[in-house]
Amino acid sequence: MHRDVCKACLLITWVLAVSGQAYKLQFTNGTAAKAEGSVLVLDVGSLWQKHPADPPFGIATAAECQQRCAVLPGCTAYRFCNKQAGCGSGCKAYAAKYPQAKPASAGPNKRGERSSDASSWLALPLLGFGPFLAIDSTPSQGCHPGNSSKWAFGTCSLLAGGRQQAKASSAAEADGWLSAWLTSALPSQCAGLSASACAACAATPAPALCLRCMRDKRAQDDSPGAALVAATVVPPGSQGARVLDQCVTCVQAPGSALQQKCVACVLDDQSCSSCVAHPTAATRVKLAAMDGCIGCVQARGKRFTGTCLTCAVTPDPSKCYSCLASFYPKHLCRTTTYLDCYKPDFDNPCASCQSGAPAAYSSCISCYGTPSSRADCDSCSQLPGADAQQQCYACSKMAAAAHSDTPGGCGVCFAQSSSPAAQKACLACVTNKSTAQDNRQHCSLCSSGDLSEAQTRRCYSCVSSKAGSASCADCSRATSSDAAFAACMACYANPNNGPDCADCSTLEVPGSVAAWDAARKQCYGCVTASKLVAPEDAGFAPLGSCASCFTASGDTARCVACNTSPATPVAAKSWCLSCSMAGGSNSSGSSGGGCVKCLQSSKLASADDYRKKCKL
Repeated sequence: MHRDVCKACLLITWVLAVSGQAYKLQFTNGTAAKAEGSVLVLDVGSLWQKHPADPPFGIATAAECQQRCAVLPGCTAYRFCNKQAGCGSGCKAYAAKYPQAKPASAGPNKRGERSSDASSWLALPLLGFGPFLAIDSTPSQGCHPGNSSKWAFGTCSLLAGGRQQAKASSAAEADGWLSAWLTSALPSQCAGLSASACAACAATPAPALCLRCMRDKRAQDDSPGAALVAATVVPPGSQGARVLDQCVTCVQAPGSALQQKCVACVLDDQSCSSCVAHPTAATRVKLAAMDGCIGCVQARGKRFTGTCLTCAVTPDPSKCYSCLASFYPKHLCRTTTYLDCYKPDFDNPCASCQSGAPAAYSSCISCYGTPSSRADCDSCSQLPGADAQQQCYACSKMAAAAHSDTPGGCGVCFAQSSSPAAQKACLACVTNKSTAQDNRQHCSLCSSGDLSEAQTRRCYSCVSSKAGSASCADCSRATSSDAAFAACMACYANPNNGPDCADCSTLEVPGSVAAWDAARKQCYGCVTASKLVAPEDAGFAPLGSCASCFTASGDTARCVACNTSPATPVAAKSWCLSCSMAGGSNSSGSSGGGCVKCLQSSKLASADDYRKKCKL
């Protein structure tokens, strides 16, 4: 096939070679004339829009109108209103004679599907204006809005039959119409097909097989008008329909046997053409894998198209296909619940395991054999080296994870630390039967190198306990005594305390380690006793001021008492430090006790309201 495009005209030439003969499919250049013939579609744009040229589906240029003619079977000419002020006359009378087009049937299509897209119901000829899909409750007649006798700009009529007309002698005579015709009839081999479909087959290595595939009743669309459901611009040689996409693609396969096999599969309503590499495909199936991919779809059905395709692009497709044969019969989902099974799609364990170390492939497949562990298996397959992957898969198997979208912790044990001893201790924590499923992901936090040996032991013991949480590592890192650690965990037990507890964990006071450990213990106790309740818009800011009580120069005891008093509203607690400073007086000269009483005297909406009232 070759295409010649004249910049000064709308000329497209296709050459089709079938059975040793050459055929030319040629549109004339755009002619200032109103083409006549049997109307197939009165106005393409009005089928979806209130006005013919409205975006995104309206027809705004003659080139777009010509492209619609190219994709509609039977279309041999078009006429386009190329004048913003409207074209010709007689629109109002015509619209009265042929009222707004209606769907041929609102029932199901041949596959039993009901579609809201009117294009699936189209039956030619469409003699009236649309739209089928009304934009509002007052759809336009389709005539020019300023003069209902004129045809609207953008009106694109697709015609069958009729002879080419001479160019109008003047622009006034043409009155805005621009038309073009096919200069010769389609070859007999293309009868019933569109010009673009015929041309697309011409460009393939096997045009006769391509045409035979397209003409097969099993490959036909529900109606000829379905070809008009296209983007604003439909490239010549592409109608964007199942017939073109799959028949044309199949005959791109190398060798007659494979082409025939692909076409047979397509006509059996299976998406085998996905196995054939499109020239523009992001991931191309290798030639050696095409046959196996098509055979995979044929053997397992359309549901497995994505699965077969992912196998086809792996380093070893045969190994992947062999895996499918044993993996999916056992683990295939047969219900709408996907917790303990796999639905065949592009997320294919048989293919994804090939991204890991070859020596660990069997262990990887075995790991995915427990569907609830899939998140852990994903993390294990990304580890560097077969040894780490094997250890990780073994860990996942021992952990026997309950279903979770969060990895169970095996993989992150290797990501957190490069120390073999630390990795071993982390894996032991994950596989410990005492470690709750939701806590296994926290084991890696205990393997961090910034914890002392005693803190590490305390962290693992905590994670494996009933009270285990992400706070185990934070509290182990922040404290040196068991008493302070217990106070820290009690602090984090209230979810509202998080930011305040974190402030306590970074509290530093002069003196020995024991001194700041004791101060942090008191701080945690202060936060716990404050019984904080976060407002809806609290965000991540501390609600109280316990940590500040130990770092500022105010009265620590009074500050702590203010924070922990049930009489102090949560919104006022951030001002407890201010009441305890500067000799215990606020800016108005009231004593510290009076300042606290001011905070406790009423319930206001925000901390700023307390600042204003108590003059802080």
